[in-house]
Amino acid sequence: GKGVQVKNNIIKKAPSFGLYVKGVNSSVTSQQNIVSGNTILDTGDGLTDMHCLWLGACYNFIVSDNFVNKSTPLAGGSTGTGIGIFIDYPGVDSRDGCEDILVTRNTISNTGKGSTSNTEVGGAGIFVLHSRRVTIAFNLVQYCLNGIVVWGGNSVADRSQNVEVYNNTLVYN
Repeated sequence: GKGVQVKNNIIKKAPSFGLYVKGVNSSVTSQQNIVSGNTILDTGDGLTDMHCLWLGACYNFIVSDNFVNKSTPLAGGSTGTGIGIFIDYPGVDSRDGCEDILVTRNTISNTGKGSTSNTEVGGAGIFVLHSRRVTIAFNLVQYCLNGIVVWGGNSVADRSQNVEVYNNTLVYN
């Protein structure tokens, strides 16, 4: 059977998340989860963390051929604000994190950052936090405050593991 399939949607001017996918567990290899062909434009109002694509505690996902432009909160936010594609975890350690994620052939443009003190990775085109077995390849990240960020955690259990980043194009001007 099929897993979660989020394909070919157009999302414009969402005041908060443009596309939010969370808590999908597909350990069965015949169930492939796919987020593909979506266009996400002008999302985020700065009242909370804004992420155009947020995968919290997800497994066995292909994230491909999405176009994300202007994930820009106006004010507020935190470390992960204004991100194009955010591979994250919501739990207490990496056992709750994303695993087996392929992020490929996406175009991400014009991300912003929050205004709080902890904004060093705000505005990343692609942000991987506390996740395992993630491949980021053949993406175009342009005009973003930060390009591709892979972040661990304060404890060993929270650290990102087995993350491959290759053949991406980053453009800043």
